[in-house]
Amino acid sequence: MENDGYGNRGAGANLHTDDDVTITFLPLVDSERKLLHVHFLSAQELGNEEQQEKLLREWLDCCVTEGGVLVAMQKSSRRRNHPLVTQMVEKWLDRYRQIRPCTSLSDGEEDEDDEDE
Repeated sequence: MENDGYGNRGAGANLHTDDDVTITFLPLVDSERKLLHVHFLSAQELGNEEQQEKLLREWLDCCVTEGGVLVAMQKSSRRRNHPLVTQMVEKWLDRYRQIRPCTSLSDGEEDEDDEDE
């Protein structure tokens, strides 16, 4: 996925936005427009490229860009996190804030001055 800035994200495709949702286009094909490898397919699901594209369209929210690139649309919310998520993150960060800083770091080697004594 290419990210050239806030206004242009993903495969050079148009980015549809509104106040609550951002849609990012994630390419499903390589530079030669061949489908990217799909991991964890069963023997029945492995087939020709047409069957794999059908499977992708069944499980992902897909579309074709103006440039003819098959992409998956990833929707993300701009809204704030749920209060419980914010609370969990703060609690997690507090544990790290309470760790006392190390006064000296050592890479496990003795100082050269100590060896001379």
